[in-house]
Amino acid sequence: MRKGTICLLAFLLSAAITGVFAQKVPVADSSKAGKATDQPLKIDLLPSVQQMIAKMKKLKLTGDPDIDYVAQARLHMQGTQELLKGIIDAQSDSALTQAAKTMLSTAETDLATIDKLQNELKPVKPNTAFVKQQKQVIAAISEKIKQSASSYKLTQNPWANMAILLSDQRQDAINLATSYLQFGKNTELRNFAQQSVEKAKLDLDIIKNIGKR
Repeated sequence: MRKGTICLLAFLLSAAITGVFAQKVPVADSSKAGKATDQPLKIDLLPSVQQMIAKMKKLKLTGDPDIDYVAQARLHMQGTQELLKGIIDAQSDSALTQAAKTMLSTAETDLATIDKLQNELKPVKPNTAFVKQQKQVIAAISEKIKQSASSYKLTQNPWANMAILLSDQRQDAINLATSYLQFGKNTELRNFAQQSVEKAKLDLDIIKNIGKR
């Protein structure tokens, strides 16, 4: 009798342990692999901003605030475009993705403006203070993206992650433009940078309001 009881207890303990591990390690559904609803979208969305910051860090600064900012803003805008496209591809019918479509249209228009301004600019005397400050801004963007790749910032909610990455991207656009405006001389580019700040602030308000719904 005692031997049978011990065997029964051993069996129940084994079953319980198996159940615990089954909960901790869910079986993947191959039919849903890669879809936005099944993962926090780190793989789908992070590469666009990671590639963007890698290009920005490699960009050789001339010391001319106008020329350097327009080159940085162009790379940042391209990264924003890719991020917005990733959000739209994840789900085409949600408040956030509808907002992303509007932002993408604006980004395409802004990129055309950047290209035009970039072709018209002529070098001026280098400004070492601008170079130092703008490098700090880019370093902060890089650190923010590293944090996004870590588990403590992004969540298991893919839509929350979209909002986090997009909010960071819009805030970074504000920081780049605000830094430039302290040094820039070109009137058209300064107007563009100021408008970029205003647009990004509106986008941040839109993202915040969507999150409250």
